[in-house]
Amino acid sequence: MEVLAFVTAAVTLVSFAYLTGLFISFTNTIMPAFDAIDPYHAAHAMRAINRKIINPFFLFAFAGSVLVGAVTGVLLLVLDETTAAILFFAATGVYLIGNVVLTNAKNIPLNNELDRAEIPPDATKLWSRFAVPWTRWNTVRAVACAVSVVLVAFAMYAWGG
Repeated sequence: MEVLAFVTAAVTLVSFAYLTGLFISFTNTIMPAFDAIDPYHAAHAMRAINRKIINPFFLFAFAGSVLVGAVTGVLLLVLDETTAAILFFAATGVYLIGNVVLTNAKNIPLNNELDRAEIPPDATKLWSRFAVPWTRWNTVRAVACAVSVVLVAFAMYAWGG
């Protein structure tokens, strides 16, 4: 059971870290790059990203990590590693609220709105209405994921330290 707990802990850590990096990359690089080009092209490029990001790897990391993180917490409780289990549950909770819930409440509706919009040749207003709030909420997601990574690191230290 200890090996299974270690594997699920590692999968959780990698998934949370992957999403942290992905979201930070959007806030720090991709969205500023899109802001530096014509809004018409930025809107079309973002549409393409929104369609391509829905793939098995992303979906497992995004949704599956909640289940894997919770399973890790349960396994650690069974192993009588209470502190590590609590930290895993906390990490998973922060991730669930700060990423999954927030994504569904803020970023996906903005993505859907952009997807439905007719993109005019001068898309400056459309892009601003999308990019500013989307980037703000994406940054919150990145921070929540980073906090989750730190909590998982503390949990693994508590377990093996």
